[in-house]
Amino acid sequence: MKNLEQEMAYLKHGMRRGYDWSEYAGATLRDSSHHDFPRESYRRICGLPSKQTTCDVSVVIPTFNRSKFLHRALSSVQAQTMTPAEVLVIDDCSDEVEAMATERVVREFSDRLNLVLLKNSENRGANYSRNIGIRLAKCKYISFLDSDDFWMPEKLAEQMAILDAQKDANKATLCVTGRYRVGAESGRIIARQLVRTSFNREAIVRSNFIGTLSSVLVDASLARAVNGFDESLPACQDWEFFIRISENVNFLSVSAPLCVYVEHHENRISASNKNRLRGHLFIKRKYINILEDKTGLSEFYRNVAEELQILGRKRLAKKIYIRAITESIFPAWKRLFAEALLHAYYRWRQLPILKTVRYISYERKLERVGASVEELSQLRKDQGFIYTAFQRW
Repeated sequence: MKNLEQEMAYLKHGMRRGYDWSEYAGATLRDSSHHDFPRESYRRICGLPSKQTTCDVSVVIPTFNRSKFLHRALSSVQAQTMTPAEVLVIDDCSDEVEAMATERVVREFSDRLNLVLLKNSENRGANYSRNIGIRLAKCKYISFLDSDDFWMPEKLAEQMAILDAQKDANKATLCVTGRYRVGAESGRIIARQLVRTSFNREAIVRSNFIGTLSSVLVDASLARAVNGFDESLPACQDWEFFIRISENVNFLSVSAPLCVYVEHHENRISASNKNRLRGHLFIKRKYINILEDKTGLSEFYRNVAEELQILGRKRLAKKIYIRAITESIFPAWKRLFAEALLHAYYRWRQLPILKTVRYISYERKLERVGASVEELSQLRKDQGFIYTAFQRW
């Protein structure tokens, strides 16, 4: 038990560890002393196979003024134990300096990946860029990756393995993985978020439990059939996309966190608080309001309350938060009674800072990983990989 506690303390406080890179095939590091380190040399040094399996996947990466993060994203694609057949980088009209930097990054990887750089003539947003990728992708499957996120090396291989094992000839496939949420500055794991194994329209309408697009692999034909992403949405476009494809899809999930979602203090693609609130309200108007059974919406209301609180709409945030707490209480008179009690309670006590509460819950869940030696060992190894990616990619 003492060893487990020590391991958790190391992870919690972000202490860096050495890492055995030979376990991860194809990882070429951006190192000042080995700036153009050849992939085959790396394989030879680490005793890796000279040839690597290619999968029928087009990787679509939208980017805008993020050349420094794009290098890390492409490094993680190159480090995959199963190489994608093509990678489409769509530059959404970055400024002149960033556009040139993006070209340099793409050239650096062009001899190791089948890589295409596309440039929008004007800034149109991430949804537009992803839709360009969907239309031009040549492969059977599309895997999305935001330019500031990155993948664990087994991500594509594990998705293709489960897809081959559980393919449904009558349905298009949506395959997702779990994810790590990490801090942008330190690379320290904030949350380990596994993904559900079940999927249906009502469940995804109530909550976007899939999370980030960077974990998603989908049939290209399906993405085209629903016309890709709604370009009018300021946020939640991934959630709305999942809802539209949910009627007749073969949903597969790899519970392991094989995607790394990087949290920034600055705005990332489609992530300002106002835009998220607008996105939530759009989902409510278009999809939630027509649900026959409107129970099970506690998480939705809680998320809306958090955004309202951040935006300074304290009274409305309190009202929606109380709705989140009492939403599942039946019959109706009991719910109204509980709401009245909570309104009276929060008249004298301040509403908790909901974002802080959420992050505390992340930390507690991460600490519970220490109950399993196997899970803790994997967490330690993955944290080592993430730290090294932050330091050297």
